[in-house]
Amino acid sequence: IISLLLPKAFEKLTSTATVTVTKKNEKFLNILDKWVKGLDELRRYASFDIFTSSINNGAKEYKKAAIHQGATIAIADMATALVNIGGQMLLLGLCAYLYLQGRIAFGAVITTGQFSSTIMNGVAAFVAQWNLIKSAKGLNEEILELEQQVEIPKDQHDDQKIAKIEIKDLTLQFKNGEKISYPNLTFNKGEKILITGDSGSGKSTLFKLILNKLTPSKGTIRFIDQDGKEVYLNPDEIGYLAQDSTLFPDTLENNITMFNAELNNQVKQATKKVDLDKDISNFPEGLATQVDLDKNNLSGGQKQKLVLARALVHNSSWLFIDEGTSAIDSKSTKHILQHLLTTDGSVIMIAHNFSNELVSMFDRVVKLDNGGH
Repeated sequence: IISLLLPKAFEKLTSTATVTVTKKNEKFLNILDKWVKGLDELRRYASFDIFTSSINNGAKEYKKAAIHQGATIAIADMATALVNIGGQMLLLGLCAYLYLQGRIAFGAVITTGQFSSTIMNGVAAFVAQWNLIKSAKGLNEEILELEQQVEIPKDQHDDQKIAKIEIKDLTLQFKNGEKISYPNLTFNKGEKILITGDSGSGKSTLFKLILNKLTPSKGTIRFIDQDGKEVYLNPDEIGYLAQDSTLFPDTLENNITMFNAELNNQVKQATKKVDLDKDISNFPEGLATQVDLDKNNLSGGQKQKLVLARALVHNSSWLFIDEGTSAIDSKSTKHILQHLLTTDGSVIMIAHNFSNELVSMFDRVVKLDNGGH
């Protein structure tokens, strides 16, 4: 009974240690991801010391947390082992006393010893595994909180219910003391809006706040339906083209359809609308060409066209584009906008240095000054 109750006594300690080591592992992997991306640039300037020290610092924190977790579980197992040994010794001592008193036969002592060993060792093994299970309780609770429904029934996408997006008193305070305060903005369904401004004015940050990739320090972002009621949706339903194109080591076609074979019949039309069809015709394997992320067999403009084709194929009701044509020539950009801005969907686009002709293709322009005003 004491052995079976021990996991409850150690549950909080082992659970906290597991959560800590998981977070340190996540932090270490994030450090690796950020520094490895710039490895070529560090090599160019022979700045290896900062790379090594940053990786080592992250590894030390993770190692320390892993050792603490292992030690916590080992202490719990040791307590179980001590109870196991103590229980067997107590029972054998009692048997020896009874034998010396002539109350039981020697065979009963041997049988009792074997019986207690089988039972107590079995309980100890069970409790050791139960300690491991209990140690994951806190982590499992955090995972459950993060889990969201991914599959959304067809024709019931909440993004299609949005009539407007209202932004009021929105502020983001950074840890270094900098602050971006945005004006009150309203994006209406079907509008084609161009967002401009100098670097640091908070254009990309605004998108990340709307898409819930960042949490505002103050203010609200509300999705409103045609009846004036607030819509609570999964932000992943909103179309988003980030500055860095996310591609996968597979065919061009699968990168456009995102591995949904039902959309294959729309690919050729989408590639024409974004001027990617001419590039594809130069590839011997056409749409079956593999994207090579190591050799980088696509230019910056081709990557952006591919991601734009992806957006057209998936036909998002709301589409946020962050510098989606920065690597594409002006002629192709005009061709793309002619198709993109004639759809029924809402398009909010960040861009620099558009000509007056391209700017005039949008319904209105929002220009942010430094600080988001």
